Amino acid sequence: EDLFYRINVIPIHLPALRQRREDIPLLVDHFVDKYSAEFGIDPVQFSVEAMRRLESHDWPGNVRELENVIERLLALQTGEVVGSRDLPASIGGEPLPNPNVLELPEDGLDLEAHLEHIRRELMAQALDRCDGVQTQAAELLGMSFRSFRYYAKKVDLTREEVEG
Repeated sequence: EDLFYRINVIPIHLPALRQRREDIPLLVDHFVDKYSAEFGIDPVQFSVEAMRRLESHDWPGNVRELENVIERLLALQTGEVVGSRDLPASIGGEPLPNPNVLELPEDGLDLEAHLEHIRRELMAQALDRCDGVQTQAAELLGMSFRSFRYYAKKVDLTREEVEG
């Protein structure tokens, strides 16, 4: 108790991180700088979608939880940009695949056509989410812009469908 009263001379009230979401980008930058230097790597950037997901998370562990997530991301990151799919599933990143979701029909299927349909649907959703901006949609899907443009043409994803 004596220690508590010695350090409790001036109490400081600091709201939870979920109540000051505007601090998250600043804290992310701080932790990226800290752990980039510690690991001897180049600092990474966060995609717009990844930062949006970090800002929308409730952070029950407050700043320590955020720091642990950034440290983990930097330890495992291989690219220059952290995308939303690189985030842990608990923060809205890519969930672990559920093996029960896909099941081969009894009479089989045309795998190439099925994959093309899935690609087209996800690309259309990404374009819709990014208001038709192909570079952002490509980033959201973890693709290069050139690949996105190639497949958009291949699956006949027209601009009218995205805007309509």
